[in-house]
Amino acid sequence: MGDEFSLSEREYVSANRLATKPTRKHILIYGMSFLLLVLCAVFGPNIIVQSAAIGGLVGGATVHVIARFLYAPWQTKKQYRSYLAIQEKQVVSLNEDGVSFVSSIGEGNLPWKNIIKWRENDDHILLYQAQEIYHIVPKHVSISTELALRLSKKVGKSS
Repeated sequence: MGDEFSLSEREYVSANRLATKPTRKHILIYGMSFLLLVLCAVFGPNIIVQSAAIGGLVGGATVHVIARFLYAPWQTKKQYRSYLAIQEKQVVSLNEDGVSFVSSIGEGNLPWKNIIKWRENDDHILLYQAQEIYHIVPKHVSISTELALRLSKKVGKSS
């Protein structure tokens, strides 16, 4: 059979935080931008360039913190409250072809070949079928360990 679960608001917000966690590529771009702005702030040819670089550093950091830690959780909670289907019980199971999901509104199978990437943390596994479309599988379901092993073999390393 499969494992039954339902997602709480806290779990949904936590899964979204994992989905929006910067990748290595993003961290590299942020780091290079930070370094460039610091260099401009210190070695800029005039006070205008130095001030603009400092403004970019302060403004960028402020916007990032507000967006990631205040706006995104608020928006995700709002989305969870209006997304009634995600609050219902679901059953997830593994088969040779992929991962099956069943709920009161329908059922479907996500084939291994259609999973383009996956991410995990201590609480969730996210299965991506498109860049911004993913299924959430909580780690507390008993199949999560086997799921992670199969994903490693069939899809590749977690991103």
